[in-house]
Amino acid sequence: MKGLGILEPVSSTDIGEKKVTLFKLLDIYWTVFDILGVCDFGYVPRSVGTMEELLEIICAATGWRTTWFELMQVGERSINMARIFNYREGFTSKDDTLPEVFYQDFKGGSLDGQGAINKKDFKKAIRLRYELMGWNPDTGIPTSAKLTELG
Repeated sequence: MKGLGILEPVSSTDIGEKKVTLFKLLDIYWTVFDILGVCDFGYVPRSVGTMEELLEIICAATGWRTTWFELMQVGERSINMARIFNYREGFTSKDDTLPEVFYQDFKGGSLDGQGAINKKDFKKAIRLRYELMGWNPDTGIPTSAKLTELG
């Protein structure tokens, strides 16, 4: 994912600052694909298409001269709109959790006794995600400043 500045892998078991920062970036990136109606598999790392080629396709199909910076802003707007919609419908930060099975080690196989996500670490990661997204760190609601920034 060189186009996004992601040059090194992060451990699958890491849920610290680096992983949360990358998650924010990739969440926005994949949201752009959802908005465009583009198949994710054509543009995953080591895929057939590049980010630059996708920009060329967008320009050819629409006549729009856009940049990845602009597309990422559109993705971020979409995520924030969904967050506000879900809040209006009664979802809160308490809903930002995982099923209990994710907090338990694997049973059997090569990862027997490993793999459980620490609940305290997960809650820290969620709070950090809120902060990185420009959301209230306690409630997960986008701040007025973030909404103003996104237009």
